[in-house]
Amino acid sequence: MPPKNYKGVTLPAEMVEKIKEVIENYPEMGYSSVSEFIKDAIREKIVIILCTREGVKEQEPNMLEILEHVEKLRNLISSRIRE
Repeated sequence: MPPKNYKGVTLPAEMVEKIKEVIENYPEMGYSSVSEFIKDAIREKIVIILCTREGVKEQEPNMLEILEHVEKLRNLISSRIRE
């Protein structure tokens, strides 16, 4: 059972195994657990959705920087997984 103020999520076993593989093969990414990886991936997706759906607001100039960084990391991970 998840800790208080947390919810559980069910993922396909193949996806979890792929995440474990990424964590093991790319320690430089800094992930120490599947849940840490998943939380980070969800945060990135939320940033992308908010930036693309709502646009980048002037009072939030760092959002564009974050989005660009997220995209660079995604491309790096994708290219290494394909190797």
